[in-house]
Order: sequence, then C-alpha cells, then structure tokens
Amino acid sequence: MPEAWTVLAEIAEEEERWDDSEEYFLRALYADPTNARANEYYGEALAARGRVKEALRYALEAYRYEPGSTGVNFHVSLAAIAAGNGDLTIKHATINDELRGLVHPVDTDQRAEGYLLNGDTERALEEYQILGDDLAPWFLECVRLRNDAEIPGALRQAVRDTAIAHRGVAFGDSEGWLVWNTIRCGTWIGEADLVTELMLGTEDVPTEAKYFAAFFPDAKVLRQNPQFRALFRDSGLVDYWRKWGWSDYCEPVGDDFRCD
Repeated sequence: MPEAWTVLAEIAEEEERWDDSEEYFLRALYADPTNARANEYYGEALAARGRVKEALRYALEAYRYEPGSTGVNFHVSLAAIAAGNGDLTIKHATINDELRGLVHPVDTDQRAEGYLLNGDTERALEEYQILGDDLAPWFLECVRLRNDAEIPGALRQAVRDTAIAHRGVAFGDSEGWLVWNTIRCGTWIGEADLVTELMLGTEDVPTEAKYFAAFFPDAKVLRQNPQFRALFRDSGLVDYWRKWGWSDYCEPVGDDFRCD
C-alpha cells in the first residue's frame, strides 16, 4: 500500500523524524515505483531538505503518471524553482492554471519566479501585478531593485516594518502573502536575520514550508545565516544529510558543514 507508507512518511516529516520519513518514502516507492502520490510527495520532501535535483526528478516521475493532477503540477513547479529551472517552472505553473480554469495566485507567483530565474524581470513583474492588492505595496519595487548594489533605505525599512507587524501571522491567514513577500524580498536584499526570525516565529508553519525558501537558488544569505545553520543542525537535518545524501547547496567539512 504505497499510499499508506506515503502518509506515514508525511507524518514523520512533519515531526522532523527525517530518517523515518526517508525510509517510509522508499518503502512506498518499493511497493509501487509508478505511484504518482509517492513520487510527488517524496519530491516535495526532498525539495524541503535541499536535495533539489532529486526532488525535480521524482516530481517529474509523478507528472509522468498523473499529468492532469493540479497537485503534481504544483510540486513540479516548486521543485523546478528550487533546482533553478525557469522553463519548467513556467510550464507547469501554466498547466496548473489551465487545469484549474482560472488564474490562481500560487501559480502566478510560481510563474513569476520562473521568469526571474530566466532573468526576465519585466515578464515577472507582469505576473506579480496580477496579484494586485495581495502584494505588499513595496514588493514590485523590490523585484526591480533586487540585484542593485545599493538598496534604498526606505525599501529596507518598509520590509522591516512589515516583518515586525506580521511576526506570528499564520501562513494560512489572509495576510500570508505579505509574509511570503517579506521572506522573498528580505532574501533578495540580504536581510537574512529578519527573514529567519520571521520564518521561525510564524505560527502553524508546516515543517516543509519552514525550509523551502532556504533552498531556492537565490537564498545563499539564508543558508549561511547562523540561525538557519543552527536550525539545520539542531533539527537533525545535517545528520540526515550525512546518512542519506547532501543538499545540492551544502557539503560536509570535517565534523562541520558549509553551504554555497
């Protein structure tokens, strides 16, 4: 029963029992390598653990077996962002929009991330503008200026003020997009301490969501942040990497580790 093993793996993941989760996922795939759900959620788990190339491979396997699934296409797009593949990100976010028959905020955001990966800021801005009032008022400016050497002090202050105002907001709340805007913009402009405190202090964050943003290609400042490094170590993720395979962004250095 691959679905049963997959459910057990998801429970273990939520409890940060990394070894148990890995073993349950592998049992699910041993029971049926063609099971779309097992491939889909193993891919999601691998993306949250930083093994992003493998994550994309399993997500694409899930798509091979269930190409008409919105969940599968969402996870392919998410894994493609983590792996730095803009074209696949855009493709599967667009498929998701077509399957839903409407413009969905998550798909729009993922498609915008795909355009950013491809270096097409203007197309990304067009996508973000669709979100309208869901965006933080300063977010589009942050997208435009994210690679500038000098970030205006007013923008930095706006990001800080939003982070302070929304610390403790649950991801599922109506203001969850503001939290995500703050996480992404803060990452781009190097406000690693602020972003880390916001992510770790937000309520009801699923375990995987707590790690995803640290394993995007542009999140080097998070992976090198002392608080995030402590989270990797204290949660047992570093021990997991040593046993099952390292993140594509991190590697062992004697008894320690480094990222990027």
